[in-house]
Amino acid sequence: MLDGKSILKIKLMETKYKIWFDTANIYLKSIHGKVAYLPLKDYKPLMNASNEERNQYEFLPFGIHWEKLDEDLCYDGFIPIPDWSAIDEGIADIKAGRITKIDNPKSLIAECLK
Repeated sequence: MLDGKSILKIKLMETKYKIWFDTANIYLKSIHGKVAYLPLKDYKPLMNASNEERNQYEFLPFGIHWEKLDEDLCYDGFIPIPDWSAIDEGIADIKAGRITKIDNPKSLIAECLK
């Protein structure tokens, strides 16, 4: 049985994350706009589930739980999707002549992948 503190934590999780599916992946978006994914092929119960079954989940402090599917996914397991807009902006700056020299291209890419 959940106590008041646990219920409050779950309500906070519901406001922190949004999930959705496409044919190949499950996506997780935080309130900060960061998007991460997991391939459905690695989670057969979710891959084979109907949309109705996939949408019957609950957020828990450690991750997402599907009672009927007996499936749990940990938030930490999701693979971050890089913010490619930063790379696009850098390319646009180079093409426009605002950046003429990149001292360390690896650092630019590393910064964009954070």
